[in-house]
Amino acid sequence: ELYKKTAMYAYIGIAASERGGYINYAGPDRLYRLDPCDSTILEVTPNVSLSFMTDISTNEEKIAFMDGASGIGVYTIKDKTVKTYPVEMKGKYEVAGDATFSPDGLTIAYAVAVNDPEAEESAVFVIDLTTGQTQQIGETISGTVYHVTGWANNEQPIFTK
Repeated sequence: ELYKKTAMYAYIGIAASERGGYINYAGPDRLYRLDPCDSTILEVTPNVSLSFMTDISTNEEKIAFMDGASGIGVYTIKDKTVKTYPVEMKGKYEVAGDATFSPDGLTIAYAVAVNDPEAEESAVFVIDLTTGQTQQIGETISGTVYHVTGWANNEQPIFTK
C-alpha cells in the first residue's frame, strides 16, 4: 500500500499482519522506496525490525516508529541507527501512536489514549529530539481520541478528534 508520496519518491509500506484494536495507531513494518524516474524499488529498512512505522522526515533521512513498550524510535536511514524516546503515559494511557515529524525534523508529535471504548480519553505530546524533553500540548474530554495528522509549521502540530 502507498505509505507516503514525496517530491522525489513514493514509499510503499508492508505490514506483517492486520492489527486489531479500535484505535488505529498503526503503520507498516517494512518500507520500500519507488523511484518513478527509473522504476527502481529499494528496501529502505533491510534487516531492521521497525514495527508500526508512522512517518518519514521531510528531508527523507529519518523514520519514526513505535518501539513497543519502549517508546518512539527514530531510525536514521544513512547510518542505520535507532534512538528511542520514552512515551509519556501519565499513569492512565495504554496506547500511543501517530508519531509525526515537524517539517524541520527536530520535533515529533504523538498521541496517546486510554484504550477503553466505554471511557476513552486521549492526549497529544511533543518531543524535542535535540533535548529529549516532552511536553503535553492537548487533552480530550471523555469519549474522544486524538490523532496527529501533520504540522501547520515547526511549532504547531495538527491533531484531530
